Amino acid sequence: MRRWGRCRWHPGRSLIWAGAGQRTERRAHDALAAIFGVQVLSLELADPRFYHLDTCFCALDERTALIYPGGFTEDGLRLIRGMFDDVIDVEEEEARGSFTCNAAAFEGGTVVLQRGAPRAAGQLRERGYTVVEVETGEFMKSGGSVFCMKAALY
Repeated sequence: MRRWGRCRWHPGRSLIWAGAGQRTERRAHDALAAIFGVQVLSLELADPRFYHLDTCFCALDERTALIYPGGFTEDGLRLIRGMFDDVIDVEEEEARGSFTCNAAAFEGGTVVLQRGAPRAAGQLRERGYTVVEVETGEFMKSGGSVFCMKAALY
């Protein structure tokens, strides 16, 4: 688990979401739980185009998530929808074309995402989030966007 794109903290909870699929095996999640001493919820990634969790999942705050539903199995979708009060579904075009779920959410309701996702940005604004759209086009060529460009301290 060298790359954090394979897992994400759940804001406000001692909980980590972790993706399993073509690049990460579920058994790595046990090691992650032992290292951090928290529960790890595993999500099976269903679409190889969404190879890391951060390409199809962003926990915005304790109760809200931004997801691309096609990135997950039915079991994964049930788990996500059961753990969040509000799940914002991103359309495939925006998920793939703008790496919309590879966003960064900050305390206080600011969400930074790659520009080019007007539907998702509108849904965020409707819910009261401050949306900051940035250009990460050159970085997207390597397979990531905003979430991959930030440094987090834990």
